[in-house]
Amino acid sequence: MKLINISLINYRQFFGENTLKFSVDPKQNITVIHGENGAGKTSILNAFKWCFYGEVDFDTGTENLLNEQSIVEAKTNDIIHCGISVKFSHEDTTYVAIRRQSYKKFENSIVDKMGASDFSLEWIDKNSGEKKISNNPEIHINQILPKSLHSYFFFNGERIEKLASASSSEDIRHAIKSIMGLQVIERGKKHLDDYVINSFRKEMKSLAGDSEYTKAMEHEEKIDEQLKNKKNELENFNKTQEQLNKAIKDIGVRLEDIKESAQLQKRRDEIESRISTIKLELDENKTALSLEISKKGFLGFFNKTADSVQKILDEKREKGELPYKIRAQFIDDLLEEGFCICGTDISPETEAAANLRRYKSKASSKSMEDAFIELSGALKHLGNRRESLFNSLRNLQNNRVKLEDERHKLIGELDTISNDVGVIEHASELEEKRKKLDSDRDQTVESIGKLKSDIKLIEEQLKDAKNKTKKISESQQEKSIVKKRLDMAEESSVVLGKLLETLSDNIKIKLSEKVNNIFKKIIRKDYWAEIDDKYTLQIFKNIPVSGKQVVTEKSTGESQITSLSFISCIVNLAKENEEKKSGLAQGGIFPIVMDSPFGALDDEYRTLIARYVPELAEQIIVFVSSSQWKGCVEHECKGSVGLHHSLVYFSPKLEGEETKYLKRSDSFERTEIMDGYYDR
Repeated sequence: MKLINISLINYRQFFGENTLKFSVDPKQNITVIHGENGAGKTSILNAFKWCFYGEVDFDTGTENLLNEQSIVEAKTNDIIHCGISVKFSHEDTTYVAIRRQSYKKFENSIVDKMGASDFSLEWIDKNSGEKKISNNPEIHINQILPKSLHSYFFFNGERIEKLASASSSEDIRHAIKSIMGLQVIERGKKHLDDYVINSFRKEMKSLAGDSEYTKAMEHEEKIDEQLKNKKNELENFNKTQEQLNKAIKDIGVRLEDIKESAQLQKRRDEIESRISTIKLELDENKTALSLEISKKGFLGFFNKTADSVQKILDEKREKGELPYKIRAQFIDDLLEEGFCICGTDISPETEAAANLRRYKSKASSKSMEDAFIELSGALKHLGNRRESLFNSLRNLQNNRVKLEDERHKLIGELDTISNDVGVIEHASELEEKRKKLDSDRDQTVESIGKLKSDIKLIEEQLKDAKNKTKKISESQQEKSIVKKRLDMAEESSVVLGKLLETLSDNIKIKLSEKVNNIFKKIIRKDYWAEIDDKYTLQIFKNIPVSGKQVVTEKSTGESQITSLSFISCIVNLAKENEEKKSGLAQGGIFPIVMDSPFGALDDEYRTLIARYVPELAEQIIVFVSSSQWKGCVEHECKGSVGLHHSLVYFSPKLEGEETKYLKRSDSFERTEIMDGYYDR
């Protein structure tokens, strides 16, 4: 199976029809879909699940799949369609899987579903060229891509590490049974035990009447029923023990994470405080910029005028017109005294006095001379003031760019922290919960021990009862065909049980070896991986003197590598089964679609996992944010990438500047799919 494209119609934040194409090139088998948080990566991942199986992982289930804009723009009583179409190839045939859900709009933008969703599967017949439509599309798609295995092909990378925990042992056991067809044997044994054997026993009783044989059989059945009840009770207690172990481990992890979470919370507070400060600094920067331009902006355009004025002043200075050589006040003082500084008589009636009065008439006023001196001085400093203005504007603009860059980086870090920080509980409350769970687990373990002892005792009683029944039966002359059938059914049940146990163990060992081979290709530490007797993915290491020990405190990266190794094995095992085409095993060539597989990893583990991603399956579709893709991941994967797509998110509530992936919307929240990678 290879995915060709997916079309989203009025689905979640995708208004109208939006289509994503996927690379089917075996040499460039990766399709990368870029998008920031909230852009719709998880929505697209769930679109595959909803199309094929009618299920999603959203908290609200399938209640909020219809696009809001399509609701608002529709008229009252209009029918609105939400749909997903997936085109894929399988065994040289191209299929189109379509799921549609129709809604009717009522007043006040209320919509109601019009029945259940409709699923169809179409293909073109290779021989006739005619279009074919499946009569049983749900069964048909389940044969192509088994629903029981879909979570290993469509998964959230940030949660995949959970596979490497004790609580997922049942999931791993189920995957092994599904991929190797062991569920058929398991169901066969259950059918023999619960239906066939019981039917033969009832028939034997009806033939035997009230004889001693009937009483012996009734006694045997009574003990057998007790045994079944005890085993069911034991199974329930085992499940309870697994749940308690998981809960206790989760609390232990949360207690360990509290310190880290507290540090992250502290860092988040620091970032939010800094972002607020940056906003104030940007506002102050904008105000300062406006003031500089309003007060001194003329200096940018005054240079030619200033040069002209300076030229005029220089000419007047050369002519001696400004500033005047002798001030008028000085002449008045001389005329009042009647003598020049050289001793010449300049009394009012003399020719010398008349000459001084004529000279005075040409002299400028004090205010004009002061203005001339002030203007001359100002013009001399005009160039420096102009250069100072430009420097100030450049500094303000550079500071603004630095603040904007810092703000964008902090917002990106804040998004990462928001994904990592969960609900921080008080350590004392967690300790109390753990004590209570420990007590419950001790009681459960005690109950399991008692049940095992009871089961062993009842099995002995049942064995004695069977022997007694057999002796009575053998003592009778008539050997009924029913008895032979009953014996054969019971023997078949025992054989199937041993076969199931043997096959499960052999496959587990084989798969464990495969997981370890892949694990050791990626991991750099001297660790190895196994699937233990309880079907738990474990990491082991050798400790001097002590020997083989379980690595109990696995990092997120180590857990994720272990889980990806297991998924890769499941994909490869399915491919092997497809090529052999024998037995009960499930076969097929499947793609892997994973959302944010690198989000919680450091650079070392990002590099290790990214290096192996192209080998995970024959087709890989990966959803990543810019921060997850840039750097080591892009470096390791770029040679295997056939197609890039970008999810551009439009938000009415966008704060700050727009980016290539985040845009401001003047109406509805929406995401648009663009071809290519924007941040090359």
